[in-house]
Amino acid sequence: MAATQNSPTPTLTPEPAVPSSHVGRRALLGATLAAAGLCAAGAAASPVLVPAAEDRLRQAALDAMLGELAQLEGVPLDAAIRAAELTRAAVRVIVLPVARLMSLLGSGA
Repeated sequence: MAATQNSPTPTLTPEPAVPSSHVGRRALLGATLAAAGLCAAGAAASPVLVPAAEDRLRQAALDAMLGELAQLEGVPLDAAIRAAELTRAAVRVIVLPVARLMSLLGSGA
């Protein structure tokens, strides 16, 4: 009689999955092509975008300058014009008659 020996069957235990830190060649190629596409789009759009940006900056500077001119040293231009008109009216009503009177009295007439 032949003796059979019961040998344990070897069991394979799966190794734990190790996260791969390696970037695939296709992913790297795709990222490179995407970056090149972005650069090409920027280069193609720059003749249109740069002058538009310059125009907006120029308009913003003009608006700021006009705002400053409209309010010189904290006084609005409209208020300064009203003050000048009031001063001219005061000169016409008060100063000119008094000056005429003084010149008349000073001449000895």
